[in-house]
Amino acid sequence: MKKFVKKIINKVSTIDLDTVNKYELERKFNDITHITILKKLYKSINTYLFLNNKQIPIGIFFPKEETNKVILYFHGGGFISGNISNYNKVCSKLAVNTKTIVVSIDYPLAPEHPYPEAVNMCYDVVKYFITKKNILDVKAKNIILMGDSAGGNIAAVISLMARDKKEFKIKKQILIYPLIYHDHSSTSRFDSVITNGADWLLTCKRINDYMELYVNGQDVKNPYITPLNAKSLKHQPKTLIITAQYDPLRDEGEEYGQRLKLFNNKVIIKRIEDTIHGFFSFPIAQKEVIECYKWFNYFINGDDIDE
Repeated sequence: MKKFVKKIINKVSTIDLDTVNKYELERKFNDITHITILKKLYKSINTYLFLNNKQIPIGIFFPKEETNKVILYFHGGGFISGNISNYNKVCSKLAVNTKTIVVSIDYPLAPEHPYPEAVNMCYDVVKYFITKKNILDVKAKNIILMGDSAGGNIAAVISLMARDKKEFKIKKQILIYPLIYHDHSSTSRFDSVITNGADWLLTCKRINDYMELYVNGQDVKNPYITPLNAKSLKHQPKTLIITAQYDPLRDEGEEYGQRLKLFNNKVIIKRIEDTIHGFFSFPIAQKEVIECYKWFNYFINGDDIDE
């Protein structure tokens, strides 16, 4: 990363957005910074699923090639922002570059809809695609869960819920710099929280604000909120975990991967060097994103994923 880029990132990181009291401003900022201004070069449709008397917006992004694989994608945004529209670019690139259909789920946001509304809705969507004759007519074995940041949390939680409820099985999940633990304070046991928690856009203060709005006074150590607190990680899907060098969430994501391995799950953990939380939204030509797609394609299309 170039020095002047680091200086800009470090300077912007000092701005206190007061997320707890001004979360709507963060949503607007998120919308502005994710506007897609390039010509639409992909095929997509926006539609709805009607499950449990609820209307759930989804976006479906198609690759150019015929495929029998589907990614169910849960967007980031700290549980308080993000939607299908401002993830159009991410999901379209994902579909085109992995040759996989991508379904983006527009889950309800905190604080208006705190835990467990988002994970319950997303669980129902996954259950529909895996257990029903779904709109894409895809087989359960070809469905992959994927999410970044808060969305990575949701994917991991759904995998735990699926194991516990025994209603369906998930074959693979991809967790991109997931928020997976509860402690992002100055006394955290993770070095990445201490060294990366103030200067790299995603600060520990912002993480704590997000969690306050999402958890809404509930037990933050509940493994369905912070999966690293689960006593057992048995019977989890094959997992690819992507982390970033300058991300405060780096170490908790990597420890989650190591704990998954301890419970005899197949896991790949890849740290992308010299980059920050959120880099997956960077242009596809960036070397960090290119490296990500290398691992995505290996993981999605390979049967033997041992590291």
